[in-house]
Amino acid sequence: MGYFPAVTATEKVIEKAAEMGMAVGVSRNHNHFGAAGIYTRMMLEHDLICFSTSGHQLKLEPWDPLIRAAGGSPMSFATPTATEPPFVLEFGAIHGFYDEENQRQFAELAPTLVLRCFAMGQVWQSWVAC
Repeated sequence: MGYFPAVTATEKVIEKAAEMGMAVGVSRNHNHFGAAGIYTRMMLEHDLICFSTSGHQLKLEPWDPLIRAAGGSPMSFATPTATEPPFVLEFGAIHGFYDEENQRQFAELAPTLVLRCFAMGQVWQSWVAC
């Protein structure tokens, strides 16, 4: 249950950002934390520009092929605005990308999409590994 540590981390980020002007929070050793937008929306209530993601789904090992990082966990970016509704972008990279047949089909149909998802997956995994 990743909801509880993720909510706690978000609450601490909000407190620290109010005090210092910016903050970063990390939770670990848990599984699914729900939609990443839950946490960015919590931060938006405090006029914070924010980013939230989880890297638990891939569980990459050093010997895995790099293509495995193109799968995705939830991710959300959010920005408060002055007069318009806040901007919230919430998504995951390509799910169902883990077997070789799907990898080939995605790569043939949408190679730039695969490369973008690969890059996002690499960022997630590098951050989660820290």
